[in-house]
Amino acid sequence: MALPTNIEKILNQDIVEGVRVELKEGWNPQSILHTICAFANDIDNFYGGYIIIGISDDRKVLGFEKKSFDSLQKDIFRYCKKCMEPTYIPVIDMVEYQGKDVVVLWCPAGDDRPYQCYEDVYKEKKETKYITYIRKGSMTIAASRMDERELFEMKNFIPFDDRVNYNYKIEVIQREIVREYLKEAKSNLLTNFDQQTTEELLSDLKAIGGPKEDLRPKNIALLMFTNKPSDFIPYSNIELTIFRSLDGSEMIEKVFDSPLFQQYKDCMEYISTNIIQKKILKEEGIYKSTTIFNYSYEVLEEVIANAILHKSYQKPEPVTIRVEPDKIEVTNVPGFDRTISDTAIKELKPKSKRYQSRRIAEFLKELGIVEAKNTGYPRIVKMSEENKSPLPIIEMNPERDYVTVIIPIHPAFSSLDLSIKEKIINALNEKAMTKTELSKFLGYKRVVNSVTYQLEKLIREGYVIQQGKQYQLK
Repeated sequence: MALPTNIEKILNQDIVEGVRVELKEGWNPQSILHTICAFANDIDNFYGGYIIIGISDDRKVLGFEKKSFDSLQKDIFRYCKKCMEPTYIPVIDMVEYQGKDVVVLWCPAGDDRPYQCYEDVYKEKKETKYITYIRKGSMTIAASRMDERELFEMKNFIPFDDRVNYNYKIEVIQREIVREYLKEAKSNLLTNFDQQTTEELLSDLKAIGGPKEDLRPKNIALLMFTNKPSDFIPYSNIELTIFRSLDGSEMIEKVFDSPLFQQYKDCMEYISTNIIQKKILKEEGIYKSTTIFNYSYEVLEEVIANAILHKSYQKPEPVTIRVEPDKIEVTNVPGFDRTISDTAIKELKPKSKRYQSRRIAEFLKELGIVEAKNTGYPRIVKMSEENKSPLPIIEMNPERDYVTVIIPIHPAFSSLDLSIKEKIINALNEKAMTKTELSKFLGYKRVVNSVTYQLEKLIREGYVIQQGKQYQLK
C-alpha cells in the first residue's frame, strides 16, 4: 500500500495537521513504537498520523541510508508483532525529500483499539508491561484509565458498516448506483447530482471517511454502491436454494449479489415469481370466496429484510434462504442479542435495543424496506393470521450463534406435510425409534430437515414425546 499523499503536503501542513506528524532523526524502536501505538489509537479521531525518519525536530533533513531500508522494514515488523497488542503494522515507504531519502511510516487509525505496547520494547514480555499510548497535541503519552475507557467506548460505538475501509479507494464506487439509490429514496441530493463529485456525494451521505489526503469509502458505501458487494466484503449476499425433493437430490440454487438494496428487491421479485402460489377457496353456503397463499409475501418481506439488517457483515456467512416442500427457512449470523429474552423470542415479540448495522438500517429505511422500530414481528404475526398461515418458528442454538426463522407452508398447500406426518405416526405406532432410525424407515439415506421439522411439530401438538434419543407416540 502506498502513501496517500506526498511528503511535501505532509510537512507543509497543507492538508495534514502538524499534530499528526512526528519527526525522528533516526530509527529509535522504543519512542517510534510508542508513537505508532498512539496514532493507531487515534483518541481524537484525527485518522492517525505519520512518522518520518531522517528529519530532525528543527526540520533539518538528515536522510536515511537506502541500503538499510530492507533491514528497517524487518525491524519494524518484528517489533510491532512482538510488542503491540493487538498486532498493528504501519505502512512503510521510502521517499525522496530535498535530495535525500527519508522513511515515512503512515499509521492510520486502527479498527481494534485500544492498542497497547510494551513499556520497554527491548525486554521480553515477562520483564515489562503493556501500556496504552495516545497522542495529546504533539506528544505521545500513556493513557489514563478514563482515556482507556474512552477508547473502549469508541471501538464499541463504531459499527462495522460505519467504519472506513482503507483497503479500497473511492474509484470502486459506482456513481450510477448512487444515482439509482437517491432516485428511489426521492432524495434532495439528486438536484445537484451532476455537479457534484463522487467524494462530495458520499460525504453528503456520510459514507466516506479518513484523512483529507486519503479519503476512503466506508463499508456502507461498499455494500450499497458497488456492483458486487461480496468482492469487497465477503459473503455480503443472499443465497437461495429451492429443494424440489426431500432428500435434496433435486434443487435450484440462486445467488443475489447486487447492491444491498437491489439484491433485496431482486430476491423478493424471484420469490414472488417462482415460489408464491395462490388458491381461491369457495366454502359451501358462503357467497364470498377467499384467496390464500402458500406463503404470505409480506411475512417473507419482513423476515428477509430483518435477516439483511441484523446479519453481521464481519462474519463470512451469507443470508441463506432454504425453500423446502413444506417450509421456508431464513438464516442469518448471529442470532438475537442477549438483551432479548427467550420468552419474548418464543412469543414472537423480540424487541432489540441494539442494531447490528445502524447505517444499513438508515439506508434501507429511506427506501421503506425496514422500519427499524421493532415493528417487524408484530406485522409478521398479523400477516400470518390474515393468510390463515401457521405462525413462524424462531430457532437458535443456546449460544445464539445464528437465528433461523422457519415459515411453515399454508396447510391448504401441504399435501406433502400430511403425508410425512401420517408416515411418522404410523412408523412410531409400531415401535419407538431414534431420528436416524425413523429417517431410514421412511426411505431416506440420512436424517433430513423435513423429518426433524415434523417431529418437532408433532411434539408441540402433543402427538409425540421424546425420551432420550428415541421418539414415541404419546
